[in-house]
Amino acid sequence: EGEWFKGITGFAIVSNSILLGLEADGTSQFYEECDTMLLVWFTTEVVLRLMRHKWEFFTNDDWHWNIFDFCIVSTGVADSWVMPVVLAFAGRVRNTSFSSIITIFRVARLLRVLRVARLFRVFRQLNLLIGGLIEAAQAVIWITMLSGILVYVNAVVCTKLIGDREPGNFDSMVNSCWTLFNVMCSAGLPATVSIHVDNNSWKVYFGGYTIASAWTMGNLVTAD
Repeated sequence: EGEWFKGITGFAIVSNSILLGLEADGTSQFYEECDTMLLVWFTTEVVLRLMRHKWEFFTNDDWHWNIFDFCIVSTGVADSWVMPVVLAFAGRVRNTSFSSIITIFRVARLLRVLRVARLFRVFRQLNLLIGGLIEAAQAVIWITMLSGILVYVNAVVCTKLIGDREPGNFDSMVNSCWTLFNVMCSAGLPATVSIHVDNNSWKVYFGGYTIASAWTMGNLVTAD
């Protein structure tokens, strides 16, 4: 629990996050050795915390972070130390069950990227930002639902009234929703749409839809 121990762990987590990015471009013996040393430290850290807190490790105030750390380290141990043994044994014994196990290990290898999430535990400021992001996401969900309703209602109108004259844009509900979604994203109407050019009423209609969908919704998100 000492500050120096937390500092070393934080440095290891930051180093591991950088290493994951470097390994994405290509692996090397040096990267693998660094990953092994970091895994040894993370394993030692979790074991020491387990020895200190015992069962409280899974029940104290930081139980969710503790379980997350335990799972991440466990998958790392399985990937780096257990999987090579399984692969060596599977090479001698042909069994379909081993193929399934190997597939599971390979999928679990992708979970290494979750180690980056441990940065949120080291840097409390990041943790606070995530909390604010989650709170803001609640408002965004409701605005997204409102936007979906707006797109759907206008898609029904456009499909019914100009669907036969605008093939590929408003001739079906799917195409109408996609076209109106692009308008909402400020992409504008496709160049193939001609009905709004020949009819001033449709110009007013699509202009009002653009104001309501793109500008108003954007301001709502900004205000929240």
